[in-house]
Amino acid sequence: MTRSEWQDLYKAALLELDPVLLPKRIEAARNAIHSRLREEHASINKTELEEIESALRMLSYLFKQAA
Repeated sequence: MTRSEWQDLYKAALLELDPVLLPKRIEAARNAIHSRLREEHASINKTELEEIESALRMLSYLFKQAA
């Protein structure tokens, strides 16, 4: 998983207007982020890590609002 892959899925979740599809988009983005974090060869710098932390907080917020 590359940086741009999880970011694309995150943006798709942020922009999803359909309340039926939103939980699926959120889950896809979370899965992509966690996959990125588990990569052995990932070169995750401080900036990307901060972006990931922020994205996970926002996805959690969106999920709570969608429920």
